[in-house]
Amino acid sequence: MYGQIAEPLNRAIGIEEVEFQAVRERVIPGSIRTGEVRCLSVSPSSHRIVFSGWSWSQGTGGVFEIDRDAGTIRELPASLPSFCGGPDGKPALEHAGKQLGLVDQGTGSVQTIKSIGADASCEWAPDGRWIVCVNNRRLVLVDSSDPSRPRDLRTSGSGPVAWSPDSKRLLLVKSQASCLPTLHGQSLEVLDVQTGKGAPVKSSHCSILSGSIGWLDRAVAK
Repeated sequence: MYGQIAEPLNRAIGIEEVEFQAVRERVIPGSIRTGEVRCLSVSPSSHRIVFSGWSWSQGTGGVFEIDRDAGTIRELPASLPSFCGGPDGKPALEHAGKQLGLVDQGTGSVQTIKSIGADASCEWAPDGRWIVCVNNRRLVLVDSSDPSRPRDLRTSGSGPVAWSPDSKRLLLVKSQASCLPTLHGQSLEVLDVQTGKGAPVKSSHCSILSGSIGWLDRAVAK
């Protein structure tokens, strides 16, 4: 799990990593003095971190890569703050006029993702194949190898979306009429991206408040 730590003036913010087995908490080398972090992704093979945001050490905003082994940070060339790098060298997700596009990080060529506006909120799947976007309150699935035919899944629900570690399911926050009389008006639902079918998480019924959601390995939860 990754988060941020801060000191006065937000000038010593770092990216913090928390391991659950055994429990260990540490600041990622090279991440000290990063400002606001958006669209953070971690390479499963090299474990390098790519994020869009601000770096006080570099004195600029943009997209940065952290080599945690070397403890260094560098700005990626020809990138905008809206850039969202895909895992392990996959194309980058970036604004392309009024729409989103996939940018080849080697050649700079852009493939426009049709019917998805530039203000959509998108998340890469861990395996780099899929991108899910919340666009006009709809969940839209994009195949990164063929972005020309995005697939509408369903309404987006009322909160954030989180990919499962195997890139096969999405965790959603869903409002339910049965929760309206209570103060806790939301539940969780798991959506299979291949079939589009959703299944409620029964133990979460009417107990979800606003905030982040995510997946936890069963072995860690014991």
